[in-house]
Amino acid sequence: TAVSERLSRIGPTAVWMSGGRDSTAVFAAGMCAIRGGKTKGELVPVCRSHPRGDTGREDETIEDIARCWSVNPHWTDAEHTPLFPAISNRTRWSTEAFAPPFEGLTRALARTGRALGAPIALDGYGGDFLFQVSRVYLSDLVARGRVKRALRDWRAMDGGKEGLPGFFHYGMQPLLPRWATTALRAARGNQSLRASMQRTAPPWIDDRFVRQHSLVERFAALGPEGQTGPSAVEREAQFYLTHQFFARVNAKMAGFALDHGVELRSPLLDRRIVRFALSRPVEERNNAGDHKRLLRAAMRGLLPESVLAPRKAKTGTLTSYFAHHMRNEGLSLLTQLLPATSLADAGIIDSVELARAVARYRNEGTAYPHAESLYCTLQAESWLSARLNAGMTARPRRRQGHAL
Repeated sequence: TAVSERLSRIGPTAVWMSGGRDSTAVFAAGMCAIRGGKTKGELVPVCRSHPRGDTGREDETIEDIARCWSVNPHWTDAEHTPLFPAISNRTRWSTEAFAPPFEGLTRALARTGRALGAPIALDGYGGDFLFQVSRVYLSDLVARGRVKRALRDWRAMDGGKEGLPGFFHYGMQPLLPRWATTALRAARGNQSLRASMQRTAPPWIDDRFVRQHSLVERFAALGPEGQTGPSAVEREAQFYLTHQFFARVNAKMAGFALDHGVELRSPLLDRRIVRFALSRPVEERNNAGDHKRLLRAAMRGLLPESVLAPRKAKTGTLTSYFAHHMRNEGLSLLTQLLPATSLADAGIIDSVELARAVARYRNEGTAYPHAESLYCTLQAESWLSARLNAGMTARPRRRQGHAL
């Protein structure tokens, strides 16, 4: 019903479909409603194509779904879609430095769908928040005295990679009171005892800036562990559904699509689905690493069994896409912006440390742990310097009486 209500009434509706769980469920539900005569409309799958061996490649899975419903997928070439589309123009006119890293892919999907005559696009946004939960559910098992079950689930998910320290991080640390984690961080260092999903500041961010703006404390208050709720699972869901970061990303993606005449809609965020999904037991979201069991069960008979089967690891990630473009155009842009005087003059970064980080990234490649932070720093420096330069060139004009 949520999908049917969001279909275009004046042309086909594009579904930005990967080979994962969420957008495929949206597509299958829509096709079921259309073919069953419950609604009128046409769905066209618009998909990313990645090279063989790429972590984002789900081409074969998408083709299996297309054959199941006797439709033809329409492709965008992810490998040749830039990571930095028109960065100079964005930095000049944007009101903020924030820039999601997959703007280029979003625009490519929107252009492809619009060329097919689709003014509306549906995505699977919200599925991760509603039908999946991270390993923090282990701490809820421990809190209820089900330690053996928690350890069994952890061994099934971990495969011996993180061992007992990993189990402590997910199964025990969330149960510690705030004063205990604060004391442990002080004793061991903030880097060695992070909360779930907490990121550390990269080495080029000035320590005084971190302290002055209480970045660590702000994350503790706004992150999953700072949310209200009786369980770690509920606090994580609250974080995903209320934190401004995710809403900003979604709004940005919708804005990129609108630039190309496409309205982006997210059926899984329908209030009825949200309320239902959050009422379901955690075992339907994660059972020893078997994710999104409820959503997959709902699609049985509407998607091929090969698509619904459990998977050893998350598929369709954009890790390779990001790494490829950062190692090419990203490194070139980073080298050009050094020494990043705008951020340095503002007291945010240490230019010498940033130069060292760029050199390390050039040498280490995907092994370097702060590539995403380099991307964010590049966007912030480009944005700030463009704004400052615009202000510097505007002041003489005011004295001369010219309109801006």
